Amino acid sequence: MAGRAGDRLGVRPMFDVHDGRIRRLLPSRNTDSAHRRILDQWRRSRPPAVRALHVAAVHAGALTDAEALLAALATEAEPVTSFIGGFGGALVATAGVGVSGLAWWWETPEDPL
Repeated sequence: MAGRAGDRLGVRPMFDVHDGRIRRLLPSRNTDSAHRRILDQWRRSRPPAVRALHVAAVHAGALTDAEALLAALATEAEPVTSFIGGFGGALVATAGVGVSGLAWWWETPEDPL
């Protein structure tokens, strides 16, 4: 529903899922702007000491967008793990088709091996 409303209004709804909570963010005007904001959030999340980066580009009917997000990230970092996957049914039902995003985990020296 949010995706269809965004298409009609010419905006891209944005969400942050962190620690099991979904938080609405200000919408973006287009997909490129949304991707820039996602990558900015990824950059800001980097801890001071990093052992490894694990990334999943996720999508619902937007494989090309997920590939573009992962490629943009790869110009700045080399993830130990990276893949592209689909959103689960609950998120597709909430956000709609045509959605893409990133999920990541910065592995730190404090994390157990």
